[in-house]
Amino acid sequence: LAEIILFLSVVTAIAKDFPDGVTILVLDAHVDVVDDMGDNRFSHWSEFARIMEDQLAVKIIIVGVREMTPHQRIQAFKFGISIYDMKYIQEMGINRLCDRIALEIKGLYIFHLMWTRSIHPQWQVFPTQNQVD
Repeated sequence: LAEIILFLSVVTAIAKDFPDGVTILVLDAHVDVVDDMGDNRFSHWSEFARIMEDQLAVKIIIVGVREMTPHQRIQAFKFGISIYDMKYIQEMGINRLCDRIALEIKGLYIFHLMWTRSIHPQWQVFPTQNQVD
């Protein structure tokens, strides 16, 4: 629970300062977009659903997904989340993937990397080119 509250707090604070919107780029094997997990709407499986419901991001891009349940597919479609699974990455190659992602990023973007062997998520915030100029 602490992880999602911390991440939601970071995204909420950043979103307030960027009216053009925030894109979240996620490298993770899982799509944390379920409506709730065991009657807990703030489980670690639900963080991106809450972000999109609260309109804290204009786009979420998840790269490296290994598998998705039918519910996760429906939720990702509902919120307009872009999913790049491992099969796509293998078939298209990393260069085409990077080109594709670059076209999708809008406004400020947050890079969210969840290490599988660590309890500490890693975040970095980058301005897009139009915010640097």
